[in-house]
Amino acid sequence: MIKNILKISKDLLYEQPFYGSILISLLKEIDNKKTNTACVGLNGIMFKLSINSEFWDTLSDNHKKGLLIHELGHICNFHLTEYRHLENAEIANIAMDIYINQN
Repeated sequence: MIKNILKISKDLLYEQPFYGSILISLLKEIDNKKTNTACVGLNGIMFKLSINSEFWDTLSDNHKKGLLIHELGHICNFHLTEYRHLENAEIANIAMDIYINQN
């Protein structure tokens, strides 16, 4: 699985350098308990990408790239750092996902 993540990351770096350059700077972990799919979060002053290996293995390479671009969109749009003023975190997360998916 790790080799596949590295391959997809390299492909993304060549195909979409903006997203690829952000992706290579992230801490990455495989954690089937933390998420059912994939997510990004803060880890100190760094961003971390967490991936559920069972979910990842069900996706095509193009879907994997799209998933990574979606997660990177949360970082690019400051969704991990500029949300504390919002009253309902669950609704905010849904709204942020909708925003990213439309872009």
